[in-house]
Amino acid sequence: MIGLDAWRGKLVRLRALVPEDADAVFEQVRDTESYFLSDAVPYPPPVNALRSAFSQTYDGDEVRLAIVGPEDRLVGWVQAYNANPRHGLAYVGIGITDPAQRRKGYAGDAICVVLRHLFHERRYHKVEAHVFEFNGGSQALFKSLGFVQEGCLRQRHFAAGRYWDVLPFGMTTEEFARQHPDYRIPWVSACGSGE
Repeated sequence: MIGLDAWRGKLVRLRALVPEDADAVFEQVRDTESYFLSDAVPYPPPVNALRSAFSQTYDGDEVRLAIVGPEDRLVGWVQAYNANPRHGLAYVGIGITDPAQRRKGYAGDAICVVLRHLFHERRYHKVEAHVFEFNGGSQALFKSLGFVQEGCLRQRHFAAGRYWDVLPFGMTTEEFARQHPDYRIPWVSACGSGE
C-alpha cells in the first residue's frame, strides 16, 4: 500500500468535523467577524448544536471538512455544497475561524485539496464560489487561485443593515489542471502518469 494522503495539501490536511471539535469551534466563532465574512451575524450557537451538526453524516458530495494546520490545530473549515452531479457543478466555501491563522495560505491550500477531489475523483466540471462585496480577502483569495469573476449579483445579500452585492467566481477542471499542476492526484504521480 502506498502511504499517500489524498486529503493533505502543502500546508494543511482535511478531515471530517467531529463532535470533539465543537468546543474549539465554539471558542473561535465568538469572533463576530468570522460570521460576518462568511454569511451574517446569527444568534450565538449553543455548543450542543455544533456537536450535533458535526456528528451528521455527509449527503453525497455536500461536505464540510475541518482544516487542520500545523501542530494538528483546527484552523477552520471548507465545504462543498449545492453539488449537482448531473451538471458537474458544485460550490465551495471556506472559513478560517481563528483570526490568528488567517493569511497564512491555509485557505487556498484547503480549497485546492477540495477542488482536486471534486475534479479528479468526482468528475465535476466546474466549481463556483459566491463572495460578498465587502469581503476583499476572499475576493483576493479566489482571484489568486485562478478563479474568474463572472459578473455581479446586485444587492443580493442583507447584512449589517444594508444590501450587498454578491460576486460569483468560477473555475473549470481544465483551468484547475493548468493553473495547479502541483495538486495532481498523489497516487497517480507516485505510480506513473496514468496516461
